[in-house]
Amino acid sequence: MALTVTKNDVSEFTVLVGTITFDASYPAGGEAIAASDFGLTYLKDLIMSNGEGGYVFAYDKSEGKIKAFEAGADAGALDEVSSADLSGEVVGYVAVGIGEVDSDDF
Repeated sequence: MALTVTKNDVSEFTVLVGTITFDASYPAGGEAIAASDFGLTYLKDLIMSNGEGGYVFAYDKSEGKIKAFEAGADAGALDEVSSADLSGEVVGYVAVGIGEVDSDDF
């Protein structure tokens, strides 16, 4: 079985790389995040690394939220975290969007 790789031209977009640090109050349904949190006017995509605490993070674009998942009772599936203390959980990200980013904002 072969993979198909597609390349997208991102020259019209701003690409940011950084980290997101969670606090003790991760809410059920996910943590709200917006383009403005990155200094952007439009957030096309947000890609995140897995956390060191065993959590897997995903950006839900339709809801504008970061959702945390953890291994469930059935070995193959991930369950969405209902609420948790994610203090100190640091996740790397790549954000792709539109907007002028001032380096003084970071």
